[in-house]
Parts: sequence; C-alpha cells; structure tokens
Amino acid sequence: MQGDGEFESCDDGAVGGNMTSNFVTHGCSSQGAFNDDVKIEKKRVRKPVAKTDLFTIPQINYMPDFMHPYIEHIVDVKRDSNCGYRVIALDDKNDEDDYELIKESMVNELNLYKSSYLELYGGEDRLAYIINALLPSKRRSRRHSVALIEKWLTFPDMGHIVATILGKVVVKLTKQGASETFFPLCGIPPSNPSSLIVCIGAIPGHYVYVKLKDDCPIPPTCIQWKRYCSPDAIGWESFFVARQAKFDKLMKEIIVDNKKKIRVGSNSDVPIEL
Repeated sequence: MQGDGEFESCDDGAVGGNMTSNFVTHGCSSQGAFNDDVKIEKKRVRKPVAKTDLFTIPQINYMPDFMHPYIEHIVDVKRDSNCGYRVIALDDKNDEDDYELIKESMVNELNLYKSSYLELYGGEDRLAYIINALLPSKRRSRRHSVALIEKWLTFPDMGHIVATILGKVVVKLTKQGASETFFPLCGIPPSNPSSLIVCIGAIPGHYVYVKLKDDCPIPPTCIQWKRYCSPDAIGWESFFVARQAKFDKLMKEIIVDNKKKIRVGSNSDVPIEL
C-alpha cells in the first residue's frame, strides 16, 4: 500500500535537469513565519508515550532499526490522508488540525517565488501539479473524509518547500525507500540550528511525527538541494555533516551485519532490515 505519496529517493530524474544553482535569494519572507506565532495549547495535541521504553513506542518498528535508540517518541495523527501536513502542523503550531494553514503557506511560497521553483521542478507541468495538490479538492473521494491521492504530501518535491517556509531541517525517516534530509532553499542559518529538526516518519499508507533525540544521526541530504539552494543557504548542511556521517556509518554496518547472517544460513528470502 502506498503512503502519503511516493516514498522514493531523490534521483536525477525527480526534478529539473543537472543545472547549477540559480535559486535566488528572495529574502525568505515566508521562512520561519510560523515560528514567530504564539504557540497556543489546543484540543488535538497528542500526548507522547514514555520516552524510556522503546517497546512502548508505537510504529517504531517502521523506522530503521539503528535509529531506534535515537527516537524519544512517536506521535500519531489522524489517518485522513492529510496526515503528512498534520505532522508538520503538530510540530510548528502544536495542533495537527492547523494543517490547512501549512498548505496555504506552501502555496504562497510557490506563487511568490515561482521562477525559482520552476527551475527546481523542471517546468510548468510539475509546478502546477504540486500547487494543485495543495489546493482544496473540487471533487470528493468515495469517503468524504479522505483526501484524494493526488492531494497527499509527497517527497522529494514538498520536502524542499516545507523546510523553506519553516526555516527548519526536514527529515524523512523510513524503511520504505530512502531516508533523506531537506534544508531550507534560502536564508542564512542561525548560529546553532542543531535543534531545528522536524522528523516525518513514513510508514505504509501513513505519516507519523517522530521526535528525535538531541545530536542524533540524520540521513543524507537530498541531491537537488545542493543544486538549487541559494548561496546564503549553503551553510545549513555544514552544521550536520558529522551527524549525517554517523547515519551513513550505522546504515552500512547494519547492512554488512545482515549480509553476514545470510551467508551463515539465514533465510535469504527475508529482506534486509535497516
């Protein structure tokens, strides 16, 4: 079953061609806009489970095994196919029901800086598709409470937008496909952005909010960011190089370990668990 979009890795064909970055520095008027809002406790705030017992954390087995010690808790959101946007709203607004505000801000970002995103997405067709995905549907699915599949949050396309409007690092963590990190496309990073991370857990047919521990490993950077980020944003990645190297090291170690188990007689039909 597919999740809230294609859980695919960033490859050269995902967006525009192999071009040098021309993502202009546009002042990032929308960047961090939500961070300045007054945080208000609202009714749909979910309570996390205990942080000390990994066995009580729901959905943790859908995350890479080597990342389990670095997960504080996982918070579920409503399964209505807006769950990806709900996770973002829960992190930024402390209320998953504010997901429409997240989508509105994403549309504003795309419209304000259209020429930059045209380069990133490789033309009008893909940009129009993404904008349409963020707008209210003109028709309903069979179940009125469920968003149509073309309205779901998708990676890598929307990871760039979310990171930019929030002024935060967005991590997609999953066993279904590649885990990736998205940095803001523009804007100078703060002096210490290490805690500015939103982790979205991709599980079959759903997204969840993953709260990571401080200084935890994070996945490699999505390829397109390096091509299309503005010069003032290039410094974001430098703060996380060591943490990304640790993620890569742990992933390689577990792959090697699983291959050794296969060679000594374990079931070769069982897929390798990360």
